[in-house]
Amino acid sequence: MEDAGIGATRNDSRILAAIPYVFGGMIVALLVYLLADKKDAFARFHAMQVMLFDAAMIPVTMVLYAATVLLILTVIGICFVWAAWVAFVVSMICLRVYLAASAYEGKAPMLPVVGRMAKDQVA
Repeated sequence: MEDAGIGATRNDSRILAAIPYVFGGMIVALLVYLLADKKDAFARFHAMQVMLFDAAMIPVTMVLYAATVLLILTVIGICFVWAAWVAFVVSMICLRVYLAASAYEGKAPMLPVVGRMAKDQVA
């Protein structure tokens, strides 16, 4: 992942940037985005990236739910759905931990699509 090139200017900016990743959800990210100082591009970038990423994950979750409904009738389907859900949840947790740790260290890694959009919104 490439870096957004936005640095943290203060320690509280790093903590504020990590909060949306740790607590998750669009509401927490929106609160951080709105309550962060307008000059604090670091915290606002991370909050916007969380909001855009969570919005992008809605269709993925809907597909997994549809697959669950369709495949739950067979034993192989149950195994596939279970494995898909476990892989999805574990990957989301790992990604959020990595991004939260990076934000706390003062780094701003950009996710492939939503990172560029978040950088454009903040800049």
